[in-house]
Amino acid sequence: MTPEEDEPSGPADGAPPPASGASQADLDRTVVGVEPVDPTLGAKFSGCVVERKLGQGGMGSVYLARRESDSQQVVVKFLAPEQAQNATWRARFLREAKMMHQISHPNIVAVFSIDGESSQPHIVMEFVDGRGLEIALRAGPLPPLEGARIARDAALGLSEAHKSGIIHRDIKPANVLLTQEGEVKVLDFGLAKSVEFDDGLSLPGQVLGTPHYMAPEQWGDHQVDARCDVFSLGATLYHLITGSPPFPGASPQAISRKTLEGSFVPPRTLAPDIPVDLELVIYRMMASDRRFRYGCAEDCAKALDRVIRGEEVEVPRIIERAGSKRH
Repeated sequence: MTPEEDEPSGPADGAPPPASGASQADLDRTVVGVEPVDPTLGAKFSGCVVERKLGQGGMGSVYLARRESDSQQVVVKFLAPEQAQNATWRARFLREAKMMHQISHPNIVAVFSIDGESSQPHIVMEFVDGRGLEIALRAGPLPPLEGARIARDAALGLSEAHKSGIIHRDIKPANVLLTQEGEVKVLDFGLAKSVEFDDGLSLPGQVLGTPHYMAPEQWGDHQVDARCDVFSLGATLYHLITGSPPFPGASPQAISRKTLEGSFVPPRTLAPDIPVDLELVIYRMMASDRRFRYGCAEDCAKALDRVIRGEEVEVPRIIERAGSKRH
């Protein structure tokens, strides 16, 4: 007998009786294999009506919603229920939201509102109609100057974050979005660090980041500043225009060894059409010794802009005096 012929009026043969509080409708859905309705859909949070689910990860879920006040599409990011019960995870979630809320820049995904007090902690963010660069890479490396443009715009957004005292610490292709119109948006400040105070949410010696793009100091002394993001952006740019991450490896240990040694294949060896000046900029962005990198993301953006305009870039030399200390 098929469901079309005769809907069962009770539990199927051999099925356990419904648990206390379960309705017959719930049981029927289980029997015929119908997924239960997501209670978040159609509900209202911070003045936004949830329309559909966009994705889910270990930290929570992301939904597309529409703001009632102006009918604008937005994204509502929820902390997972089990994480919401943990004071540390809740604090980290809210820290990300508050840090992003401080930054107002066209190349940073905007945060509109934060609710950390309800039973379902969530943040309302700008909806970006686009895709992460890790998806764009599936079709192969990007044209060198397009990669340089994306990196330049990401650097401009990071520069604004740095001026607010915020270091991202996890720049990678998946955390840079490209809109349908070609705009660049940096997102996910979940591992961000405030240089003004220590909130105690990162343990001493804790390795935070994504191995293929982490700066040497993230593996080593953990004393990060804006130059950490410059390095990770350089590693991301390298991947975008060569099609391979600069430090491949089967394990974090193998990747960290290559990173600390500063050992990577020259970009033009993998992609000869990369302009010489763009390769020079990447070398400086990814210098193992942070003193040799661009001192700030803004300087990095200026250098990339010169490459895009076909102008020569300046590559200064730094001479280390005997007895001087690295910092």
